[in-house]
Amino acid sequence: MQNEPKTEVMIFLDDSFSVPQKFYDEVRWQVTDIVPALIPGVKYLLQKLCDPDWWDSLSRYERNMAGRCMVHMVKKGLVPYDFAGWLCQSPKKYTVIR
Repeated sequence: MQNEPKTEVMIFLDDSFSVPQKFYDEVRWQVTDIVPALIPGVKYLLQKLCDPDWWDSLSRYERNMAGRCMVHMVKKGLVPYDFAGWLCQSPKKYTVIR
């Protein structure tokens, strides 16, 4: 049996970066799973929207890419959040939309 090439689906973000769809979907799941527990109008960092164990398992690069994924999802309306604060702010803050 020959080694067959592995296919990985990538998501291309607005800022010319790309991430594996599996990672993108995990970030989306992380930030949507907590929505019922959030208070509208409160500003949240992405780190606070994710499971602490999952966030702690990410490298610095992966955390940066998770942030880029979140920005992409918010801009595209794929998650029930809006930007809170300045768009040029880093790290960005988000507020839940209900």
